[in-house]
Amino acid sequence: MSSVFKIINIPSILKFPADRNERIVGGQDASLGQIPSQASLRSWNTTFHFAGGVLISNRWVLSVAQYLVGRANNSINIALGLVTLSGNFTARRSDLIVVHQDFNPTTRENK
Repeated sequence: MSSVFKIINIPSILKFPADRNERIVGGQDASLGQIPSQASLRSWNTTFHFAGGVLISNRWVLSVAQYLVGRANNSINIALGLVTLSGNFTARRSDLIVVHQDFNPTTRENK
């Protein structure tokens, strides 16, 4: 298996609340390994988590475009199956970022 992943993006249609500290309501804690397809996207040279995604095949991660526009193809580390944002993890480097052709970064919607 290759050590790189490709990232595809969907245009974001989410609007964030003014208070970015809000958490998921009614969710449940997950155990390590319980959600192996959950992806944490992190800056390649740090452990900073900036977006989430989901593994949709053995080499493709789906995420929202708003956090990936302008990033270099190999600038993201992808950690899979984490249930917290801290602690040890193994990450793979991104190989390609594909942003939906109709994504408008100003409005964060399709054109």
